Amino acid sequence: TSSNLTSAAATTGTVTVTAGTGCSWTAVSNDAWITISAGASGSGNGTVSYSVAANTSTVSRTGTMTIGGQTFTVTQAGVPCTFTIAPTSSNLTSSTATTGSVDVTAGAGCSWTAVSNDAWITITGGASGTGNGTVSYNVAANAGSASRTGTATIGGQTFTVTQAGVPCVSALSPMSTTVAAAGASSVVTVSASTGCGWTATSNDAWITVTAGATGTGNGTFSYTVAANTSTTSRTGTVSVGGNTFTVNQSGATCSPTVSPSSASLPSTTGTGTITVSATTGCNWTATSNAAWITITSGSPGSGSGTVNYSVTANTGTFTRTGSVTIGTSVFTISQAAAPCTFTISPTGLAMAAGGGSSSVSVTTGVGCSWSATSGAAWVTISNGAGRSGSGTVSFTAAANTTTSARSATLTIAGQTFVVTEPSASCTFSVTPALVTIPGGGTTTGTFTVTTQAGCTWTSSTNAAWLTLTTSSGTGSGTGTYTVPINLGTLSRSATISVSGVQISVLQSGGTSLTAAPETPTNLRLIIKN
Repeated sequence: TSSNLTSAAATTGTVTVTAGTGCSWTAVSNDAWITISAGASGSGNGTVSYSVAANTSTVSRTGTMTIGGQTFTVTQAGVPCTFTIAPTSSNLTSSTATTGSVDVTAGAGCSWTAVSNDAWITITGGASGTGNGTVSYNVAANAGSASRTGTATIGGQTFTVTQAGVPCVSALSPMSTTVAAAGASSVVTVSASTGCGWTATSNDAWITVTAGATGTGNGTFSYTVAANTSTTSRTGTVSVGGNTFTVNQSGATCSPTVSPSSASLPSTTGTGTITVSATTGCNWTATSNAAWITITSGSPGSGSGTVNYSVTANTGTFTRTGSVTIGTSVFTISQAAAPCTFTISPTGLAMAAGGGSSSVSVTTGVGCSWSATSGAAWVTISNGAGRSGSGTVSFTAAANTTTSARSATLTIAGQTFVVTEPSASCTFSVTPALVTIPGGGTTTGTFTVTTQAGCTWTSSTNAAWLTLTTSSGTGSGTGTYTVPINLGTLSRSATISVSGVQISVLQSGGTSLTAAPETPTNLRLIIKN
């Protein structure tokens, strides 16, 4: 007629029904936590199965089922009471009186008490309670120099209180110091009760207690801080009777220096090495400020080391300067300019007796200075002074009114340019007036000069690739020239001047070079009338 469950856990059970044959009956639960799982109705003898849900309360409960008009009672125990406290301990670093609290966690209906086990710990609130709650307590001042430990029992759990004693050493002066990377030495004053013994102990190898390591009552201790060779700052301590003296030391300054501080290099390609001196842990990077200076190795670096660099050739005509920066140090590189060279074109001119104007091209590097002067009064240079870089010199030759040929030497950018004029009484004709040459081979040709007996003639060309092998004579005669293979694909032209009379020379591009050189018999001469 009943079931007494001693556990709060869910469970099942059965009830046997005895009834006469043909007698019908039903089974009904009167409480939600009791469920009829089988045999809810029957006839005659039978069995009713049921299940009981878990009891989540700490209080026991009773429920019933009605089976065939009879009452079946189920009693189920509650969840056992458990207690937890937070925190479970308190570590008091001061000897002064203080207060605190502890939180109690317990099931509903679970009763508990809080009791102090030491006279210096007093329960001031929450000495008893049910379910969750809070216990308040007071801790009396510790008059002794030794620390002490006491407990309170709360809901069967132990709460521990540890309290520091009165300090033997009451103060240090100063309590801390800041020291430069170079290190230092100083003294700390210790304030302590009469008869109170103490010891000064360094906690770091770079701090050394040099005097007064032990004492009684008031006193002092001396210490030395070693140099910090690292760039990282550091902190160390000295312990004195429960007090701490703190030393803060800055890191060494990270200022790399270079040796040498500069280099002077020729205009050609080259390499060099920079020696870097720096403290341990000092990180640095070498940076070039010029495209022609390349850092080849050694960067980045840390502490002392070397940096290797290379420079490209200076093709300019000005000295150039660049630098390599390492930390806050600068290494300066000066590179000499490329030497100035000068070429002129043409290198001379054979003019007519009537004179005239012409020009000479000068080719040189940017910034290369030069000038042009005339060696004869009858040749005037119009723009010869104070020139720089490539350019053109113009000149004018006066008519030759004498009966003799004459020549003048012009000095242009240090090169010699010769101007010739025949006598005014001489006339000249030259054949052919036009020469065309194929580009495929070296060609030697001739031209015929017709003039009066005793008249001197000279010839010149405006092209470096055409060579005059016979360039002067007296009276009628023959001049010779040589034209090399044209290695380009485009045709080219030149002029031969013979005492002011010009021959045009045209050579085709060398796209179809032949193995055999051209001979004079291959030349096709076109003579202009």
